[in-house]
Amino acid sequence: MRRKERISSAKALLLLLIALFVGIGGTLWFYAVFKVVSVEEWPISMKIPTDKRTIGFSVDPELNFGKVPPGWKSEREMTTGNPYEFPVRVDIYIRGNVSPFISISNNSYVLAPKEVRKIKFFSAVPSNLPTPKGEDFDVYNGTAIVKYIKV
Repeated sequence: MRRKERISSAKALLLLLIALFVGIGGTLWFYAVFKVVSVEEWPISMKIPTDKRTIGFSVDPELNFGKVPPGWKSEREMTTGNPYEFPVRVDIYIRGNVSPFISISNNSYVLAPKEVRKIKFFSAVPSNLPTPKGEDFDVYNGTAIVKYIKV
């Protein structure tokens, strides 16, 4: 007569955790290898002057908004393109302490093969933003993360 062996709860939990990690790891690997085709990082910078009459601008090819006084707005434009032979979804999001002041005209869209699209980035500084004491301006920095995902 055979005796049924029982798996202890610790072994069952360990097997469950191993299966979970293998599943998650496999999914992440598949996504990274076959779905995300490119990731770009575009630096963003902006200065908020203490004097609301100060205006500054930048001609950098980056997303440098220059000096944007409280209550004012500014805009920059960047170009995204799809060099691949297949369509890609473009997802853009902002990181850093500049993120509360930045918005994007379209932060998720699909590009056909060889398509190029201009995207506008807007900075808006609230008029009630406290100004720094003893400084000419506050510096805010961040990064626009641009992810190209195979559709």
